[in-house]
Amino acid sequence: MNDLVNPVILGLIGLAYDKKPSFAERAALAALTLPKFHRGTLPFEPFLLKSSLFRPGSGPRTIYPTYTELNAYGSTHIEYQGEELRQDDLRALLAFLRHRSGKIISDIIEFVARPFCRDELGWADSGDSVAKLQASILRLRRARMRAVFPHAVIHDFRFVSEASFNKERWSVWLSEDLMPILNRSLTFMKAGERLAMKDGLASWLYAFIKADSCMLPFDLHAMHAAAGSTYAQKDFNRHVRRHLAAFKESGIVHGYALQGKQLRVYRTKPS
Repeated sequence: MNDLVNPVILGLIGLAYDKKPSFAERAALAALTLPKFHRGTLPFEPFLLKSSLFRPGSGPRTIYPTYTELNAYGSTHIEYQGEELRQDDLRALLAFLRHRSGKIISDIIEFVARPFCRDELGWADSGDSVAKLQASILRLRRARMRAVFPHAVIHDFRFVSEASFNKERWSVWLSEDLMPILNRSLTFMKAGERLAMKDGLASWLYAFIKADSCMLPFDLHAMHAAAGSTYAQKDFNRHVRRHLAAFKESGIVHGYALQGKQLRVYRTKPS
């Protein structure tokens, strides 16, 4: 696997023989090491959370054979190639990132599939969940993405570089391409809150709100487009209102208000 044969890994092999790493080796190692995330959080890039990259949806998935622009809220431009990703794929990716917290991103992640589905993803301990996770890993492995963020350009990156599915244990290697977006300012979602939700519009809306300061009102039509929702606009607004009511009841938000084409979300009590 090419991801394992690089100067950084060779430098680590040298450490095993008490060879003092050079400055260049230490710098390369640091460039591939994720920050240490708080145990109870799931971090990700906020601009990507406010897009249709991980669309809330069901049914057959769209295949993008060439780079195709996806909808995003704000000035971010995203182009995607591969099988459509959804909120279940984001759940799996966040779990893998949590395993690499404070470590080299591209090192091996080994696990037994059924317990991982149950304990890390909150899915049923079943063969269906195992098949669902394998399909998600393969989608993440084949996906390609380009993103233009405000004041930064990232070209052609992927999520998973390699994967192996043995009977006893599975292995996944995240791509080093993720480091530029994970070295930006991140959104930290509460693991307990996010993992307790079903993968759909509620989880997308939760991440969307967490990824924004919520100081300004949101345009509901732009949100509808950014979610890639197949609901009619009025039905989308109705579902958003229902999920926000649940968020308020559970303490995720303090309050909200839908007025015409605008949505106000109050994450804390207004001063």
